[in-house]
Amino acid sequence: LREAGELGTPCHYYHSLFAGSPLRYREWGVGWMLDPNIAGAGPLWNFGPHVIDLYLYLVDPHVAEVECCVSHGVHHLAIEDLATVRLLGASGVVGTGEVGYTMPSSYQRFFSLTTDRIHCGGAEMGKGTVYVRDGEDIAFDGPDSDTVYGVYVQDTLRRFAAREPAKATISDMAATLRVMHAARASARAQAIVALHG
Repeated sequence: LREAGELGTPCHYYHSLFAGSPLRYREWGVGWMLDPNIAGAGPLWNFGPHVIDLYLYLVDPHVAEVECCVSHGVHHLAIEDLATVRLLGASGVVGTGEVGYTMPSSYQRFFSLTTDRIHCGGAEMGKGTVYVRDGEDIAFDGPDSDTVYGVYVQDTLRRFAAREPAKATISDMAATLRVMHAARASARAQAIVALHG
């Protein structure tokens, strides 16, 4: 929709991504994922980048302020169980992202984006509806996360073999990391963190 000029001006963003217990990492031999000194944090640093990156990509590449609250009330570990991040873009659009190890098992996702032209709601596990103002609604049924990883790996390997540039580079991650660091600082200080420049 954006590439076709039909997305419109974003005015609301919400994205949640919840997973099962982080204790599975001990069983998988990667117990360091539970140590914030090594892993950075819990779900905020594990899959929080997806939520933040999509805001930067779809809504506003320039975040003016970040506010983050975390909870340790489910598993009582050094890493958080839940992180809620509020982003205020330079354009004034507020985005809310929530990530957590709060599901009994597996994953749950929800994505919502509203612009002056569309509302994309209920986008869970690759399925949802784009509600179009002054137009016909669009139902979509995309691949689930397991399928997406395979597509991503195949595309990455194909680009590498063909000596084509990567779809995303480490430079693309820099803006996301900047917001993640601000979110962690906000949670620690229990205060809003302003980003400049």
